[in-house]
Amino acid sequence: MKKRWVVVVAVIFWANSLHAGEIVKGCGGLAYPPFMWKEGGKIVGVGTEVARIIFGELGIEIESQCFSSWSRCMQEVKKGRTDIFFAASVNEERSSFADFTKNYLSEVPVAVFVWKERRFKYEKWDDLIGKKMGKILGTTYGQKFDTFSEKHLQISNVIKPIQNFKKLGKGRVDFLPIGLYTGLI
Repeated sequence: MKKRWVVVVAVIFWANSLHAGEIVKGCGGLAYPPFMWKEGGKIVGVGTEVARIIFGELGIEIESQCFSSWSRCMQEVKKGRTDIFFAASVNEERSSFADFTKNYLSEVPVAVFVWKERRFKYEKWDDLIGKKMGKILGTTYGQKFDTFSEKHLQISNVIKPIQNFKKLGKGRVDFLPIGLYTGLI
């Protein structure tokens, strides 16, 4: 049986009061379809569109910003230079500087991708101990898994998911946890 864990994706708001007629700056990941991806120098996708609808009903315009990485987007929100993430998962670190919506955009099943010729038994997280994980810099897979991975796994960070798939193909990482839909796309 294939096991997955779920990461909740939410629109996150910087703790500022907003008024009709204002422009809200938002950013997101470069390659996490269908929720967000880079297109024409902007972040687009379901997360962006939901934010536009919600804020549009309040008379607030959304300006999409595209940074060099997801990690950079988070830093811009943390420093208050950008107002929202278009879609993000909840963890302790992010909760220290951002407020999360009560209603989530979607639950995203996270799957473990492996190279077919180097597959291994995976039924529980302990089966990953000692393995090398490919990770997108700044991502979270939920607080419990983040804590587990920092303690038990070797982590190789990259900026774009495609870089991880290339590392997986060359045997430089053993597995990738990634949103099921993004991984399949």
